[in-house]
Amino acid sequence: MVPKGGSDGSSSLRRALRDVSVVVPFRNAERHVGRCLRALESQIPFGGSYEIVMVDDASTDGSAALVASFPGARLVSENGRGAYAARNRGVALSTGSTIAFTDSDCEPGSEWLRQIAQAMADPAVAVIVGARQPAGRSFVLSLIAAYERAKDEFIFASPDADLYYGSTNNMAVRREIFERFGPFLERRRGSDALFVREVVEVLSPDAVRYLADMQVDHLEVETVGDYYRKAYVYGRSFRRFGPLGRVRPLTNGERLRIWRATAASVSRVQAVALLAALALGALFWWAGSVSGLLREAT
Repeated sequence: MVPKGGSDGSSSLRRALRDVSVVVPFRNAERHVGRCLRALESQIPFGGSYEIVMVDDASTDGSAALVASFPGARLVSENGRGAYAARNRGVALSTGSTIAFTDSDCEPGSEWLRQIAQAMADPAVAVIVGARQPAGRSFVLSLIAAYERAKDEFIFASPDADLYYGSTNNMAVRREIFERFGPFLERRRGSDALFVREVVEVLSPDAVRYLADMQVDHLEVETVGDYYRKAYVYGRSFRRFGPLGRVRPLTNGERLRIWRATAASVSRVQAVALLAALALGALFWWAGSVSGLLREAT
């Protein structure tokens, strides 16, 4: 890992090639950003070097000062144009041959960078998508996490390019691929999914690799209530800012198939509990979507 730089100016040190650049946007993230940075600074060695570029998107709390206290992170500023603009700025100021993305409310596992580096050793890999799991480990959240892993495994094993997506809370991209298909569209939601969709459309699904063991904990999801709150927010946001173009959602039949695959590895009681939890989550997502529709109409 390289030390933090003091300003945004160029220097021979900053321009020197590094193996991985980790880009993290944040805004008013004082609650979680410390855990994110401690996880990034504690990565198991992987045979290469890395830098951490933290992009402050016009925070008004103490998160920028907290980030500045970490000697291994480089703090740069954006003017409040949103997370994708902040990510674009972070990429522009970074030098790694691989760009790894996560969010300030995520805590990567200790072997996160090692897994990225190992996967990128295959020249056929253009984009890596990792798994996201709730920070909480309750009975219901553990079942939901198992379902989400099975869902991702289904999607990224599919030859159907329309299903592919990406999430910048756990994703890595070769720099030449980002330069070819980027930068991210500077919109509120969905630009990561659109980016991956274009890569798959041009290069084929084989260019994207899913790694179930490349995990981050979503620190905002510690309880089942947090999960349903997120489902509501995602539903509302998708209605207002959903992906442009063809990023196909799963059909009900495909979701049932994934539930059955998950249910095969748990007890009958757990399978029923999972089905009920997913149905309730879909209800919250639908309620958020209706809320977004009503907001558009007013």
